[in-house]
Amino acid sequence: MPSPGKRFRDWTALALLLATIGCGPVSEGPRGVDDGRALFPGFGEFPGSGSDAAQRGSETTGILDFTPEATLDAATIAAHEAGLAEQSAQRKQAVFERYIDDPFPSPESEVASTRCWAYAGFILSAYRAGAQLDRADRYLREIRDDLGFAREGPADASPCYFALPLLVRVYFDPLAASHLTGEVRDILLEILHRYVDVRSRVATAAGSSWRIEMSENHDAIQKATFLLATRALMLAPAPYGEGLFLGDGHDVATHHQSWVSFWMRYFADRAREGIGCEIASPTYAKHTLASYLGVRDFSGDPDLAARSEDFLQLYWSDVAQDFLPAVGVRGGAETRTYKDANLKLGSRQSTRPAAYLYGWHDDSPAAIHPLTLIVAASNFMPSALVHAQATQKQEGFAYRARRCGRGSVTRIDDEPHYHMQFDEGRGSHLLRTSWVTDAYVIGALTFHPDEPYNALAGQNRAMGVSFASGVNDRIVVHGIGRDRDGTVGYDEITGITAEDVLMVARDPEYRRSAGLRIFVSQGALWDARVDVAGWWFSRTPSAYLAIRIPEGGYRVVEEKHGFMLEPEDSWTPIVIQLGRPDRDGSFEAFRARVLDNRYAQVREPLTITKRGLTSDDHERVASSVHYRSLSGDIISVWSHNKRVPQVNGRSVDLLPALTYDSPFIASRYRSDRVTLFHPDFGSRELDFSVTP
Repeated sequence: MPSPGKRFRDWTALALLLATIGCGPVSEGPRGVDDGRALFPGFGEFPGSGSDAAQRGSETTGILDFTPEATLDAATIAAHEAGLAEQSAQRKQAVFERYIDDPFPSPESEVASTRCWAYAGFILSAYRAGAQLDRADRYLREIRDDLGFAREGPADASPCYFALPLLVRVYFDPLAASHLTGEVRDILLEILHRYVDVRSRVATAAGSSWRIEMSENHDAIQKATFLLATRALMLAPAPYGEGLFLGDGHDVATHHQSWVSFWMRYFADRAREGIGCEIASPTYAKHTLASYLGVRDFSGDPDLAARSEDFLQLYWSDVAQDFLPAVGVRGGAETRTYKDANLKLGSRQSTRPAAYLYGWHDDSPAAIHPLTLIVAASNFMPSALVHAQATQKQEGFAYRARRCGRGSVTRIDDEPHYHMQFDEGRGSHLLRTSWVTDAYVIGALTFHPDEPYNALAGQNRAMGVSFASGVNDRIVVHGIGRDRDGTVGYDEITGITAEDVLMVARDPEYRRSAGLRIFVSQGALWDARVDVAGWWFSRTPSAYLAIRIPEGGYRVVEEKHGFMLEPEDSWTPIVIQLGRPDRDGSFEAFRARVLDNRYAQVREPLTITKRGLTSDDHERVASSVHYRSLSGDIISVWSHNKRVPQVNGRSVDLLPALTYDSPFIASRYRSDRVTLFHPDFGSRELDFSVTP
């Protein structure tokens, strides 16, 4: 009988042989695999191998090294801009006309916060139109008397808290202001004074923009309100005016200037580090965006107006990179995506109505959320260059972008205060990657297992595929939450995207989570499903899909809007491979290529232990999966192991040289300048230097 060591070596050789002929999973033993290429002899012979499609963004960052010329002349570009502006103006006007006739949600609701949404939306619409003013006056009085803001207490205590950006806009909006009576102005000033009196603090404005109170969208609402309310009070007649002192002992003029300086830093900091922390959240983006538009439109400071204009162009260029114009949906990975209709329906994305108003798609929203009125009231427009980025897709490119999310949290007055941290000036160790085509967008977020992330980047991570075949056609990998009736979990998954492939695994630092699920939307994707040899296949008219289900199979849970695939083994990383009829031929041919491809699962040494797991559990969960994609890239992901995913034997760089990296947007890390590009419109440089 061979010695145990000899037998182990023989098994290793057999495992590697099985892997090379496409048979898996395999188990190697305690040494594990350091480089997935070792499992696939002949790696360099495959088309695309070594290309590191996920590691490079564009062909790519040459746009930083030269000034590309526009293919369109200046007159044509100006005419195009004018046409977009006219179309947008018509759509914006139609939104207000719809809303004043049919407010949403119902102003008769018995829920105070719901009713206040409708009141605030109607008030803005009515005063802008100069119509139904008595009704608007009545709603505003009720907000002051019954739904208003106490001078002290939690910042979000009022049922009208989330409507603050609407109320501020009523005061400053030129069309609305022309219909405000003296009484209405006094009511608005009283509401704003109550809110900011003890909450706005000069010391907070002088502090770091990376101290985020309650959440990113809450933080933006509060601090935009502090900026604009102090300006309103500063410019108002007695008993207000520049000499009015607030609760911290400083006058409103000092408060206002302090918040101007804060917002100058805020936009520059986020441009340098990667937009924001509630990453592509389908729920909360509308709140943050409404606050940014208020800062741009009404700060009264020319430098801040220019800075916020540039940031909003950057914000929408970031959205444009992985936007699918055929369905009006942004693809790619997200955080703060509740495990309900927000996860399952592309139609629930809160930036979708704004994209319609900007002419990025033609599907008018079924209902007008009151915050959409802020987009409609603002004269901001993404440039024609950014519009082209969103609506004219180059076939097959990667977009990589740094994001913030590393840091800690403290509680003050029982509210969370997040302190975003950047590793010795190098960043957050958090990368958002999308593979973008005109038929689908694949997206992942990659986290480092040794870094501390807070809830803004940890709550309800979602990664998967959005398809251009239908607004709600999607595959979403997410965790099984244990909070709020299963709709919330933390730090549940991590992943990596390369060309036409996605791999997702449970994050070893998961919290309040019971496993991993794959959502499949109802309709074409579900109806076309085929199970073959451990792979789950489906298709749309312009795309093919294959999901590798771990050993042990899965169970199907039917839910509203679709179906959940729940693998019996929730620890083994999930592989999702995409294909296209124009490249892969028939659906049958695509399935044959995938089944003939290389896939290996390897037993790994355990380097992370998790409370609540037995020693047998730890033995079972420590593994790695290595997959050679149809493009020839070898993707490796480790489970319960302190290893960052690899593409072609190289660990994914979570601290890349560029903050934004695609053929259409680029910026060196912590640079003050971001370059936007489109072949038709040339390039535009956004400047976030401290002094514009």
